[in-house]
Amino acid sequence: MQLLLLHRFPDLASPALQGSDYSVEGMTCGHCVHSVEKAVSALAGVEAVTVELVAGGATRLSVSGTPTKAEIRDAVTAAGYSLTSR
Repeated sequence: MQLLLLHRFPDLASPALQGSDYSVEGMTCGHCVHSVEKAVSALAGVEAVTVELVAGGATRLSVSGTPTKAEIRDAVTAAGYSLTSR
C-alpha cells in the first residue's frame, strides 16, 4: 500500500527514499571512490551510497538515508575530499 501511495503522491516520499546528490572534488581513481563510499556508508541512517567518478571534473555522490548534509560533508572531508552541493 505504501508503494502505491508514493507512486500516486510522490511528495509523501521521505528524504531517505528520494536520496540526495552532491559533487565531490579531488577524486581521481577507484581507491578514491572506495574511500568516500566507506566513509559515508559508516554514517548512521545511510541506506545506500553511489559514487560516479568523473575524471578531471566533479564526481557525483548519491546518498539515500537520513544523515544530514553536515554529516555527509564531514565524512567526505575526513576521507580527504571536498563536498559541494549539486
